[in-house]
Amino acid sequence: MHAFISVIPWFLFFCGYCTVGEVQLAVSNIIRSISTVFFVIVNSFAATTGSLVSNLIGAGEGRSMFRLCGKILRLGYAVGFPLIIIALLLNKQVVGFYTDNPALIEFAYYPFIVMLLNYTFALPGYVFYACSNRYRQYPDCIYFSDIHYSFLSGLPISVEL
Repeated sequence: MHAFISVIPWFLFFCGYCTVGEVQLAVSNIIRSISTVFFVIVNSFAATTGSLVSNLIGAGEGRSMFRLCGKILRLGYAVGFPLIIIALLLNKQVVGFYTDNPALIEFAYYPFIVMLLNYTFALPGYVFYACSNRYRQYPDCIYFSDIHYSFLSGLPISVEL
């Protein structure tokens, strides 16, 4: 269900964006292709979180899972932010890798920035979801009952105690 909820806003965005015209379709395809690189990074950290939380629970150290999530987030931002800064500084070259049309490169500027800033919100959403998902598999270790996720960003909104 989480995979569906995390992908459907992008699907709706691209569906709405694609009906506008040929140029918008080209821009959305370029942005989607570039965003794949950042989503691979986010999903990698989330998968790692799930494995490490399972190891903590198996070792009887389930209480230190939030400390682990904090470390993973710091590492994720340490890896992601330099890439985002490089992509922002070299946005014309990055988009230019996919097209040599100057109009498409200019049109892609703002969607490119929005896509890059999404990394900031997607990383904690995916990491905390992976953490809570693993933690729920062991009912005797659960310290919180549910985490609600925002439909648009994947950010945890609240934790019910």
